[in-house]
Amino acid sequence: AGKLQEADETGITVCGWPTCPGPQIPQAGVISGLTSMVLISDWKKSTFDPRAELEIDKIFRLAIKHKCSDIHLQVGRPPIFRIRGGLRELEMGPISESQMIELTFPMMDQRNLDIFHMNGGADFSKVVSADNDPWRFRVNLLTQLGKVGMVARKIERSIPPFEKLFLPA
Repeated sequence: AGKLQEADETGITVCGWPTCPGPQIPQAGVISGLTSMVLISDWKKSTFDPRAELEIDKIFRLAIKHKCSDIHLQVGRPPIFRIRGGLRELEMGPISESQMIELTFPMMDQRNLDIFHMNGGADFSKVVSADNDPWRFRVNLLTQLGKVGMVARKIERSIPPFEKLFLPA
């Protein structure tokens, strides 16, 4: 996979995975102010505000800009986008456990936070506005090996014609 060297207003660029040369953009450029140690068990009360601008919205907007279908977040790795079937990671440092919690937990209302604590994961939708257009994502927040992870799929806004669905006859 070739490198995408285009950076947007967040200063993030996307590179081909697994050949990414490593972090070239300081992590704090995207995930600002996330420094203290936060544990899953500490986050019992939701801070969800549907009108609030979240740090993670920058990653969602970059995914929209690059026409990405999926966003993958894993502790110890930079965010990874699925673009035209290929995986590409953002050129930034890996996300720590605390940063993952601080990025993802503000997306959950109290009901989803309670489900996450009870079941080790939660599924919900997220709406992000990009260029004054709302985009919906289906989000799966999960725990794997005791660490938080996230997979989000962009919901396309148009339904293709029947022949473009490639359904079996």
